[in-house]
Amino acid sequence: MLKVAKTLYTLVGEFPFIGNGNIWIRDSVKNRDSILLTQSLVMDALEQTTPGQLSVTFFDETLSGLSSPFVAANDGGSAIVESLHDINDLSVFIKYLREHIQNVNNVIQGRTESLITFRERLEFPVESYKLVVISTDIMMLAEDLQNDLMILLRSGPRAGVSFLIHSLEIGAENFLSLCSRLHIQNGALIDPESGFAQEWHAISAHDMISSSTAVAGKIRSTAVATVPFDSVQHLESKWEGSSAEGLSFALGRFGPDAAEVTLGDDVHQRHNILVTGAVGQGKSNILSVIIHSMAQRYSPEELNFFLLDFKEGVTLQRFIDSSSGVYLPHASVLGLEADRHYGLSVLKHLFGVYKLRMKQFKNFGANDIKEFRALTGQPMARIVVVIDEFQMMFSENDIVSSESASLLVKAVRLFRASGIHFILASQTIGGNMALIGSAADGLFGQVPIRIALKNSLAESHATLGHRNDAAAYLRPREAILNQNYGDLSSNQKISVAFADEKLLAGLRYDWWSSAGSVTSAPSVFAGDKSDSVSEVVERFTNRSARSVSPSIYLGESIEVGGRPLRASMESGAGRNVAIIGSGGGYQLLFSIALSMAIQDSSNKFAVVDLLGGIDDVERELEPLVNRLQVTGAQVLRISGENIASELESIYDSILLAEPNERGNWFILCAGLERFKEIPQVLERIYEEGNVFGVHVIGWWRKHSSFKSHLGYSGDPHFDVRVALQMEPQSMRDFMSSPLLNWEASEYRILGWDRNFMSNPASLIPYRAE
Repeated sequence: MLKVAKTLYTLVGEFPFIGNGNIWIRDSVKNRDSILLTQSLVMDALEQTTPGQLSVTFFDETLSGLSSPFVAANDGGSAIVESLHDINDLSVFIKYLREHIQNVNNVIQGRTESLITFRERLEFPVESYKLVVISTDIMMLAEDLQNDLMILLRSGPRAGVSFLIHSLEIGAENFLSLCSRLHIQNGALIDPESGFAQEWHAISAHDMISSSTAVAGKIRSTAVATVPFDSVQHLESKWEGSSAEGLSFALGRFGPDAAEVTLGDDVHQRHNILVTGAVGQGKSNILSVIIHSMAQRYSPEELNFFLLDFKEGVTLQRFIDSSSGVYLPHASVLGLEADRHYGLSVLKHLFGVYKLRMKQFKNFGANDIKEFRALTGQPMARIVVVIDEFQMMFSENDIVSSESASLLVKAVRLFRASGIHFILASQTIGGNMALIGSAADGLFGQVPIRIALKNSLAESHATLGHRNDAAAYLRPREAILNQNYGDLSSNQKISVAFADEKLLAGLRYDWWSSAGSVTSAPSVFAGDKSDSVSEVVERFTNRSARSVSPSIYLGESIEVGGRPLRASMESGAGRNVAIIGSGGGYQLLFSIALSMAIQDSSNKFAVVDLLGGIDDVERELEPLVNRLQVTGAQVLRISGENIASELESIYDSILLAEPNERGNWFILCAGLERFKEIPQVLERIYEEGNVFGVHVIGWWRKHSSFKSHLGYSGDPHFDVRVALQMEPQSMRDFMSSPLLNWEASEYRILGWDRNFMSNPASLIPYRAE
């Protein structure tokens, strides 16, 4: 049983206290005795209530230090003690308490007389107890504030809100009638109602601080009361639900009942959800609860997930296990550590799904997914798109942000009929330039369901509405569920279920065992994780058919079901590759070469290395050359002073060979910026060699060197271009795109085959393995 200091035991009698009544201590004015008495009552309240179940809020207008000994109580990991700094803070807090008390009443629903008895019946800490300590002359407060305070003194205790007032009593008769009273005078504690008095000794500051420290220690060591997942989501049977008329899921508990949410039903027309919460307040937990609750109720035939995480990807990693092969069968897309380009590609993909579905509906005379399923009897899964830290999609002031914002705003408005719903989660939704004004209204105006975990006052307003402060006063594992666009009267404070991974892992294995044979593993985007080029080539190449002009593999496209970007090395002019920039040049050069060697081991390679002889370079280069040789391809390594003559010899032998004996030659050039001038033989090769099956794949670290070497006459001979990490303006010049805005990074390259692509594409480079 969770204890509470519902009775104050003193030398002069017993008085109703936390959740049971209010106490008024007359200001002794001439000394600090009444302050010390008030502090002793706060100490008793904290000590006699189960740790973490009581929060104390101080308003100390005279700056007497009333709250100071209790600051240490916050060291337990929960901010159970807070101070209001001025009369405006007090006014805001009083307004919040009005809403809080109404919400507690909505939870209790008259089932019991008070929060204390309601908790005792449930044997669960629904809501929380609050002690409000006010030290001021109450009669000097504004009249409207006095009126509000009077109401709270009358109705608060039943809802677990009690007041400890330290004030003069002159003119306060109406207030005093709602409180138990105590006086301290000449070292005696007095009950003014009975006149009974006893000698009283103040508690030292040291003892109060020690008590607060002890409370903090108890909070740290006390297990937080949790709502087990299986207490709100039945696990006896699975996949019994039909999503034809909507999707429902459990979040936790609202009083004695399960807190349930329904998406997509005809009656309420709630199709999208916003989830917010500060760091460490349980956003990942609540998303896990939502996903697992739906996945337990609906089969993969009824429900598909598109899951994107724009953080570190930990939240979604559990939904696929590469070592065991187990995956969430409902998941179509998993974006682990997704980036903005991938997020944009997912939105574009979903628009394709939407258009296809609407075309199907039209063919059968249906207006939406419900009618389509009723008319045809065909299954069609609803799609739930969960985007964690969705605001990261708009983090830059560029075309990717503006296009993503535009598509998302359209999606939340249009997709409802096709059975596609969004759950948008974020720590913060304020201050994003792509989502201000009409764009924000267009997005959040289509999101009626708001789930707010504890957050700042500003973020509470951003999530729930400018007058809705409720999220700023939550405890851990509590949330505000509001299904009416943040309307203040629609707040429900719920206790969020605990997503126990030990339990949920077993459920996922059961789902996979039941559906793994008839579903495909999700398309996974792993952010900075690149694939081995040899594995990719094996998947996409028919080894039995030898290619006369093999395609080089540049990297993985950043899109749903990412595909390799390939460029054919046919015999036409200009089929050479220019790589510009720093970082990863050798890996890219050899992953391209390896992709061709794996396709056809008769391809031949000449490695022209201008960076040879440097220890670090040798350590990187040697295994790459060895890996290329393992394929069975002929590999020649050229370096030092004889580069021009050796190239000349190779090229002459190619020209003299019979056409059917030449094969394909690839000249791999690293560190070309070290040439003051390009050797004439290399110029001849990239200008005319393509016709004879000879192609140059060159890497310049500096764009200025590339321009200096080729000039305007040589530029057309390199149709295939790849940008590594390079200065933005040089990148625009290299890609012939003055408006291009691309983010260079260690795990991204920009590829362009200008013969076959209208614009460059952001890619994930392959590993040369």
